[in-house]
Amino acid sequence: MFNIMDSEKSALNDEHIKIPLIYLAMGLFWIYFSDRIVNHFIVDKDLLLAVNTYKGWFYVIVTTVILYLLIAGFLRRVSEVENDLKKSNKELKYLSEHDQLTGLYNRRFFETELARLDTEGNLPLAIIIGDINGVRLINDSFGHLVGDEVIRTVARLISEITEKADVVCRLAGDEFIILSPETDRNKAEEMIRLLRSDLTETKVGLLDLSVSFGFEIKNEPDEAIDEVMKNAQDNMYRKKLYDSPSMRGKTITTIVATLHEKNKREEQHTRRVSQLCGEMGEALGLNEDKIKELRSVGLLHDIGKIGIDERILNKQGKLTNKEWEEVKKHPEIGYRILSSGY
Repeated sequence: MFNIMDSEKSALNDEHIKIPLIYLAMGLFWIYFSDRIVNHFIVDKDLLLAVNTYKGWFYVIVTTVILYLLIAGFLRRVSEVENDLKKSNKELKYLSEHDQLTGLYNRRFFETELARLDTEGNLPLAIIIGDINGVRLINDSFGHLVGDEVIRTVARLISEITEKADVVCRLAGDEFIILSPETDRNKAEEMIRLLRSDLTETKVGLLDLSVSFGFEIKNEPDEAIDEVMKNAQDNMYRKKLYDSPSMRGKTITTIVATLHEKNKREEQHTRRVSQLCGEMGEALGLNEDKIKELRSVGLLHDIGKIGIDERILNKQGKLTNKEWEEVKKHPEIGYRILSSGY
């Protein structure tokens, strides 16, 4: 962008030098050649006198037209550069205030808006914080492109239920915040209810969406906005303690189902291992809970293969050395998935 602006500036510098040079060249040409050309082609003295009389007028008219065209072109270029600068400044302002992945406002803009909205005229002011459950697990299992799609989808759903006066920001990787002026507790709860309903009805591929929400209302002018913000975060984290384990189980189930879709042989193998683990537990005289745990471990023992290319998993012939190296990574991938924070 800045290289383009530099080239435009250089072109304008050349333009304002070019105009007087052209005018100078025209003047020198006229002074040196006009009399010679007229005397060479015109022999009649009366006609020569008439031409010499009006020759200066002709020069003035021609140079005026040429200078007008040159200056008009120069001004047009100046206008184009000004428009480009305005467009560039607008783009820079947008980038400085918005999150590139979702198009929502970013943390920098949020901090500015929080100070602007923290006035008595906007009370009650609701601060609603949402944190997506399982983004790290999704990234480890399905890749960052799927994780990004989850984030974009949640951002879209939040934007759809908010009003024009609300400010919606993406604070961090999986955390969103809504500043909603003139919003009381009932209205904030209704917003969250609508969001949860939309999230329940929406999937990204086979993945369910889960977001933990917490909020707090500033009702009185003397309440510290930082304290209101902290209470909203604390409420969100308390909700997350309940939401995360349930969503983690659903996501892991989806991972296993996706792996089995990719490779039917893997599904058969996994179920056999699960059955053998259960039989081992029974042979060891373990209680029912431990036997169920062993069966679950059997189902999950190859979960890391979700990160292996489907073409490698389904290949009929012998694997190449490179392909085998890829397959050997699946225990590490599985460890990351099952130990992934939520």
